[in-house]
Amino acid sequence: MKNKKRVLCFYQVYENDALKNYLEDMALKGWKLTKFNNFFLHFCSCAPHRIRYCVEVMTAASPFVSNLSPTLTEYRDFCRDAGWDYAGTNGYLHVFCTDDMEALPVETDSQERFHNICRAAVGVYRTFSLLFLILVFLNAQICYQKRTLLCPHGAVIAFLLGCAAWAAGDFLMWKKKAQSSLSHTGALPSMDWKPVYQKNALAYCLALMLAGAMFFATFSRVPSDAQVFIIPYLIIYVFLLLVFSWLIHLLREKYAFSKTTNLVIYWGIALFMCIVVTTALVAAIFWYVAR
Repeated sequence: MKNKKRVLCFYQVYENDALKNYLEDMALKGWKLTKFNNFFLHFCSCAPHRIRYCVEVMTAASPFVSNLSPTLTEYRDFCRDAGWDYAGTNGYLHVFCTDDMEALPVETDSQERFHNICRAAVGVYRTFSLLFLILVFLNAQICYQKRTLLCPHGAVIAFLLGCAAWAAGDFLMWKKKAQSSLSHTGALPSMDWKPVYQKNALAYCLALMLAGAMFFATFSRVPSDAQVFIIPYLIIYVFLLLVFSWLIHLLREKYAFSKTTNLVIYWGIALFMCIVVTTALVAAIFWYVAR
């Protein structure tokens, strides 16, 4: 029987209480969280029992903020002194747990949690907005040259706009419910993890399917002489994605650099590697066609 497992973390920053409920349900099934990073929840088997979890969003949450900063270090020390063990973070969500049912709660005030979550969610959208605008602009430029939106590049634009609308709409719906709950009960709404997980898993699956369909539609239009380079090019970028995920985890967990320094290191290396890989691909295509 397997005594370890990894599960993709599908939860958004404003769905921290849904993640908390999921982790507590997993403990009742005999699985305890041992590690939490950018994409995965790591579990080990244990005797089924109740474990209390706290999933907190800190002020100015960001994957580029060092986990060794004085503020985060002091908060972890406070939680440890209150009987809570630290399980990890993805930069936005910090997870603590305890087997002590009498341990004092360590969650921040509901109103403060609401503001922290909203700031963190806006930060997530701000991080991806530049990439989103660049992709929309590049594809719109090609559509303008072709004088039509009925092409793979028009489909990419529709796909990007659909993803943006879904993400913004989902967050705004949560925000409206949270504000209503705060005004009536003084607490944030508790979210059942199952519908949240199913909703997010479905959204990611649809996004991957559409992205795959658009890739193959674009691939079919690439000259046959150049098609041999497309798959290796895609594989290299998937590999780079994993490397950059490791890099951001390393900067966050092992070094006490400032957020600005981490941003410069991360995006500087990312830009350099993208330029190198793209230049190498273009050179390889020219060499292959000219030989």
